[in-house]
Amino acid sequence: PNDAGVGPAPVPPAATAPVPGRITQRYWLVTEQTTPGMTDFDIDVYVNSRWVRRLRNNEEQVVVDITGQLRPGPNAVTLIARKVAGGSRRSNSPNNVFKVIIGEGNEGGGNVMIDTPLIRFQKTAADAQDATEEFTLTTR
Repeated sequence: PNDAGVGPAPVPPAATAPVPGRITQRYWLVTEQTTPGMTDFDIDVYVNSRWVRRLRNNEEQVVVDITGQLRPGPNAVTLIARKVAGGSRRSNSPNNVFKVIIGEGNEGGGNVMIDTPLIRFQKTAADAQDATEEFTLTTR
């Protein structure tokens, strides 16, 4: 017999990818420039709409642990490259490159090794336009 007072069994929620309760990897931002100062771009870095830092055109290599800026699961990483106004351009060569790489890595002996690059962004001296790119970085 059917009990009139009992409704159908509740439907379980749709399975979504589990979000870890904590981040188990370390995440690094590293820059590479063919020749510092030649691209005339500064790049602002935002994580989840919060400004992290400006990567300057004339800086030597930057290596930053950004794990503390991230939350478990998906994160929005925005990179905004702006051409630095300063009279004549030092170079127009596509061979002068300013790269930003963000990924999982480890530190040892004063060096950082990125084992799994997750985000790659670059501008060259040949680029004349500012650029904004947004990426999703999912932590584990």
